[in-house]
Amino acid sequence: MRVILFNLYPYRTQRNQAKQRRVVLEILMAMFAVLVFCYLVRAELDGDLERQQIYLQELGRLESDIARQVAEIQSKKDRIQVLKRQIEALEAVERESLVVSDLMAYLDASIPNQVSLRRLAFEDGVLTLMGTTHAVADLASWLAHLEAESELFSKVDLVFVRLKENASKVEGGALEHEFEIKATIQRGGHGIAN
Repeated sequence: MRVILFNLYPYRTQRNQAKQRRVVLEILMAMFAVLVFCYLVRAELDGDLERQQIYLQELGRLESDIARQVAEIQSKKDRIQVLKRQIEALEAVERESLVVSDLMAYLDASIPNQVSLRRLAFEDGVLTLMGTTHAVADLASWLAHLEAESELFSKVDLVFVRLKENASKVEGGALEHEFEIKATIQRGGHGIAN
């Protein structure tokens, strides 16, 4: 029987070197895969960050647009309030002018010939009449007529009647007197009955 001896050492060394190369190659491949994975994750995170920044910029722009629109709406509301106040003021002036117009028409129609008005003032719903007369009786009857005119005046007060300084006489010897009347205008109505 013949024994053949084989030297397996070179094959073992070659096999170990191939194993080492394979392990190194697998490690390198794994490191490459990890690097590619890290790169892809970083790229995705960078993309997310960029999208978030764009979104935040969009939000900032929308917020500034909304703030601008709110400011415009507020200025329009303020303008509407100003216009409402102006309309109310004009309506109040119109109402007062109607009252004053009715008062003037009434006074013009009802004043006696012997009574002359020198000054009229209208303030806070009170009409002040100042004038002169040669006939105090005509003034008294006119005052009684004003007091009876309930649709126009709520209260009529004769402040004074006095002999005018340097009073001149007219036919019949009557002297000129000066007077002041304060008449409170009826609120809410300005109808006049003649």
